[in-house]
Amino acid sequence: MISIKLLARYSLIINAVLFSLAVLPATAAPETAEKASVLEKVKNTRVGLMPPAGFKPSPLFNGFILDEKHASIMVTELPAPAEKMIEGFTAENLAKKNMELLGKESVKVAGADMEGQLLHVKQKVAGVSFEKWITIFGDDKSAVLVVAAFPEGTEEDVSAALKKSVSNIEWDAKFELDQTSGLNFQIEPAGPLKLARRIQNMLLFTEEGKFPAKSASDPIFIVGQSFANPHIPDREKFCVDRIKQMTGLSDFSDLHVVSLGSDSKDDADGFEVVAQAVDSKSGDKIFIYQVIHFASDSYYIQQGMVTENRRKELEPVFRKMAGSFKPKS
Repeated sequence: MISIKLLARYSLIINAVLFSLAVLPATAAPETAEKASVLEKVKNTRVGLMPPAGFKPSPLFNGFILDEKHASIMVTELPAPAEKMIEGFTAENLAKKNMELLGKESVKVAGADMEGQLLHVKQKVAGVSFEKWITIFGDDKSAVLVVAAFPEGTEEDVSAALKKSVSNIEWDAKFELDQTSGLNFQIEPAGPLKLARRIQNMLLFTEEGKFPAKSASDPIFIVGQSFANPHIPDREKFCVDRIKQMTGLSDFSDLHVVSLGSDSKDDADGFEVVAQAVDSKSGDKIFIYQVIHFASDSYYIQQGMVTENRRKELEPVFRKMAGSFKPKS
């Protein structure tokens, strides 16, 4: 079981995924399709479901999209006990993320030992209100979130079809997944860091690949691709702000920013940022290393984090891994 302190240390990953569940812009126009009569396996997951007519697999995340309705279905498996995850989805906690709980009911997921929860929520993002049907289930090691998102005011039949889709799920908990299949990038582990888990299109590296970690002071390194390419007028500011959004950390200081790929920050295709912060719970000083590369349709992010007393040992490791990073053409 993951302790509360260790779970907080992985919040940078979990919150990155949960934040992305708010709005997932479609990335390709769908072809006309007849409604499937059987469950369809969601790529790079252990989940099978029946997407509504017209929904097609997304090229950027594990799920489906419908361009004309700006609707999506995303499947995410998180390295946390499902029961704890369900307990966290209260009206009070959702309100902290600007989400309103409209309803909640129990749902049975084939292949899962425990009963899941189906939530109906609403959230306003950038002035636009979105509704979501969220099914949460899993076991004592993994929590699975199946999220259908669509603009508020979308035809009722779309909402009903999405609700039905995320309410009828099969889960093969014993299926072994290829941790790197379908990723749009490659990276080489270095030093004591080994691949531990994959969450959507993000990879998590820990000391010797152990998960959960033995200590809250152990290093973490994540690398992943964003689900969309938001409008970013000031890329340098975006990269600095991205570090400051890391949950559970405060008192950010000693920030140093280096542009990548150009002598001019205005033309840079990425930025390296290093900083120091304080763990809000333990008071430990934390060293953070971040690299963001911008692509035409998204961006790639790498973040390494370790207690300051291990910075001298791990900073070269973080830099070596970042140096091995390559987007796939």
